[in-house]
Amino acid sequence: MQALELAKEVGGAYWMFDLRSRGPVAGEDEAWLLQTFFPLIETELEHTNYLANLVTPSHYAHIVANYGLDFVNNFSEQTKLGIFMAEQEAVAWLLKSRADR
Repeated sequence: MQALELAKEVGGAYWMFDLRSRGPVAGEDEAWLLQTFFPLIETELEHTNYLANLVTPSHYAHIVANYGLDFVNNFSEQTKLGIFMAEQEAVAWLLKSRADR
């Protein structure tokens, strides 16, 4: 929620979350992100947001197995999600997103 407040203050649209040190993914955390946080971002920020998420290999495998990359890549028109295991890939995706905008 602090990230959302900062984005509102500065008009931020490009986000990077490093989730690699959070430990195993809890279902309630996933539900909160998908059902509460992302919809709130869309309500509070009236522009397209690009969220690069750094994850561990096991978290990446979990996302692919349980949601699929099509779901992530096509989350919504206003919320663009990227899932990455390396910072360089995440930064490159954010920069490309900004250039394409």
